[in-house]
Amino acid sequence: MVSGCSNSKNSNASNADSIPICMKDLIRKHQAEEKENPPIKIYSYSYQGKTVYFETAACCDMFSNLYDSKCVLL
Repeated sequence: MVSGCSNSKNSNASNADSIPICMKDLIRKHQAEEKENPPIKIYSYSYQGKTVYFETAACCDMFSNLYDSKCVLL
């Protein structure tokens, strides 16, 4: 799941074309795996003028991941 928000009237946060290929690959990888509880989610948002992707952890005692637009772990 990729989600986003913006205050721009011309923004289309659900535009799949704006999602980097590497992030689409990560989403497909999660979709192919056995379902987690709670489910892993990926959110996109703007941070310091750039799009980043926040991937939730599968459970409470695991680290979450934050990626830049080239899927580099920050």
